[in-house]
Amino acid sequence: MVNSCLVILLSLLSWSQFKAEKDTVNIKKVLYTRTDSVQVYALLRMSELYEISDVAKATKYAKVAEALANKLNAPQCITLAIIQRGNVLWAAKKNDVALLAYNEALDYAVKFGSLADKREAYYVLGTKYSEIRQYFKSIQFLYQSLQVTDQKTQEGAYAFTLYELGKVNFVLGNSKESLRYYERCLEFVEGHQKDVHLKALVANAVALVHEQNKDYTNAIKYYQKALDICQSDPKLLELSGIITGNLGNVYQIQGKLKMAVPLFKEDLRISLQFNNISASLFTAVGLAQIYANLNEKDSSMKFLAFSEVLLSKHNNPATSFTVRQNYGKVYEALKDYEKANYYYKLALSEVDKNFVPKDFNEIASLQMQHKIAFNEKELELLKKSKELDDSQLQESNNRNQLLLVSLVFLVVIVLFIFLLLRQKVNSNKLLSKKTDIISDQNNQVSLSNTKLLEVNRQKTEIIGIVSHDLKAPINRIKGLLDLLVLDIRNREEYINMMLLSINDANNLIQNLLDNSSLEDGKSTLRPTEFDFITLLNSIIKVNIPQAQYKGIEIITELSTHSLIIINDKLALTRIIENILSNALKFSNKGTQVFIKLDNKLSTHFEIAITDNGPGISLEDQEKLFIAFSKLSSSPTAGESSTGLGLSIVKKLVELMKGKVEVESQVGEGTTFKLFIPMRISGIETTDNLLN
Repeated sequence: MVNSCLVILLSLLSWSQFKAEKDTVNIKKVLYTRTDSVQVYALLRMSELYEISDVAKATKYAKVAEALANKLNAPQCITLAIIQRGNVLWAAKKNDVALLAYNEALDYAVKFGSLADKREAYYVLGTKYSEIRQYFKSIQFLYQSLQVTDQKTQEGAYAFTLYELGKVNFVLGNSKESLRYYERCLEFVEGHQKDVHLKALVANAVALVHEQNKDYTNAIKYYQKALDICQSDPKLLELSGIITGNLGNVYQIQGKLKMAVPLFKEDLRISLQFNNISASLFTAVGLAQIYANLNEKDSSMKFLAFSEVLLSKHNNPATSFTVRQNYGKVYEALKDYEKANYYYKLALSEVDKNFVPKDFNEIASLQMQHKIAFNEKELELLKKSKELDDSQLQESNNRNQLLLVSLVFLVVIVLFIFLLLRQKVNSNKLLSKKTDIISDQNNQVSLSNTKLLEVNRQKTEIIGIVSHDLKAPINRIKGLLDLLVLDIRNREEYINMMLLSINDANNLIQNLLDNSSLEDGKSTLRPTEFDFITLLNSIIKVNIPQAQYKGIEIITELSTHSLIIINDKLALTRIIENILSNALKFSNKGTQVFIKLDNKLSTHFEIAITDNGPGISLEDQEKLFIAFSKLSSSPTAGESSTGLGLSIVKKLVELMKGKVEVESQVGEGTTFKLFIPMRISGIETTDNLLN
C-alpha cells in the first residue's frame, strides 16, 4: 500500500531527484549509489512496494531505512521511517502495534521535527483511526494536521486533509460539516491544484453529500462536474465509471429508470474493463432491478444470471448478503413471491451467521421477516383464489353433466327436470353466498395486511428517528469527553455543553413517552391550584443554559406578577417547555425570544412565544402538528428535532379544552399563541375528548 501523503511530503525534500525512478530496478540503483537522505527515501519506497505482497521484505527495508535515518540524524527521514514501520505493521493486520509506532512518530516529530513532520504524523493517525471507525479521534488528529499545514507550500497535503475531514464527517452523518469541508477542499484545489484526480474525487464527494440530503438537483450538478473533470484525463476512466454509476443511482431514486439504464451499463462496461468484480456485481444487480420495475422480465433475468456468475467469483459474505437481498427485491418486483422469499431467507441466513455488522442485524432481520411474511400471505391468497376457481370449474362440469342427463329424460320425467332446476337455483344461491363470504375474508386479510404494513412502517420510522436523534447527543457527549481529556482547562464549558446534550436526549425520551400515552388514550388531566407565573419562571430558568449557549436573550412581558389558576401543572409544563425549546432551537445566535402573558379574560389567559427564526411556510404549517413530520427548516445549531413536540402540545391543549395558534411568515420568525383555561374540573381523558 503506497501512502499518497508520504509521496506529497517527499516532494518537498529531495524527492524530485528520485521522482522519475518509479520501477524497482531504478530504485535499487539508487540504493547502491547513494548514501544520503535520498537513499532513505528509496528504502522507504521499496518497503511500500512490498507492503502487501511480501511483509518480510517490507519490514526489512523499513528497518534499514530507519537505521540509516538515525545514522544521518535527519529528523524528517526518521519521522517518515517510523511511520513506514507502522504502515508495514498495519498491512500485517497488527493495528495496535502499528498505532504505537504512529504515536512514536508523532512524539518524535513534536520534539525534533518540522511542521511538515508533525502534519504527516497527525494526518496518518487521523486516517488510520478512521479506518478502524474511531471517528472522533480521527477528527481530532486530522484537525491538528490541518492547523500545522502551510497552504502555500503544502497544497496537496492541505487539500487531502480537508478531503479526509469531509469523509469522516460524512460517515458520522454530520452532512453539514462534511459538505463544508468538501466545498472548502473543492474551492482550494480548483484555485491551487492541478491534480485532476483529486478534483474529480472531491466533486464526487460533494455530490454524495447532496444525494444523502435528498438535494438531487445539486447531486446531479456535481456528479456531472466530476465526469467533466474525468474526461480531461484518460487515466481517470475507472473513476469516471464509479461516478457514472452514482449519477445513475440518483436517476433511479427519482424514478427516472430509462435515464438510469445507459449510465449503469456504462458503469458496468468500465468496471469489467478494469476487472472490478465487486463494482460489476452491484451494477449488474442494479440493472436487473431497474428492468424488473420496467416489467422487462427477459432483460432483468439476463442481468440477474450475469450477476450470479460474478457472485461466484467474489467470495465476500457481507456482499453476498446484500446481493441476495437485492435478488429478493428483483423477484418481488416480478411478482415471483416464492423465489423472492427464497432469496430473503438466504440473506437472513447470512445475518444469522454475523456476516454483516452487528448493528445492522436487527434492522435487516426485521425487514427480511416482514417481507417474507408479506409474500407468504400473497401466496396464500393466490392459492385460495386458485382453489375457488377449481371449485367453480368443478361445479360447472357437474352442472353440464346434469343438464345432459336431464335432456335425455326430458320427454319422460318433466317433473324430475323441474326438481333439478330448483336444486340448481339453490346451489347457485349457496355458491353466491360462499363467494360473498370468501370475498369478505379476502377483504379482511387485505385490511389486516395494510394495517400491519402501517404499524411496521411507523415502528421503523420511530426506530430510525430515535436511533438518529439519540445518536447525535450521545456522539456529542463522547466527543466532548475526548476533548475534556485533551483540554481540561476549558472543562466548565465542555461540561455545560454535555449538560445541554443530556437535556436534548431527555427531551426526546420524554416526548416519546408523552406521545405514546396520548396515542393510547391513557393521558389524564389532574387539576391543582398553583401560581402560573412561578411555573413560567421555573421553565424559563431551565432553558437559560440553552439560550446562553446560542447567545439568545429571553424577554418576558407579563401583565401580572401572580396568576393563580386551577389546571394540570405537569401538562402545562410540557406545553410551555416544548414551544420555548423549539423557539430556541430555530432562533439564530444573538437574537431574542419574547414571552408575552395576557390575562384580560376571566375564563382564559393568553400566552404568546415569539422567535426570530427562519419562519414556517404555509405548506409546512399544514403538517406542523402531525407527529413525526419533518419540516423544510432545521434547527440553527444542529440540534435534534423529532417532530413530536408540537403534536404533543396540540393534544394536551385540546385535552384541557384550550386552543393553540401559529402565526408565521418565511424569514420573519414565528409566534405560537396558547389560550389556556383558568380553571378545569374533574379528570378528562383523551378517549372522552375524542367522543
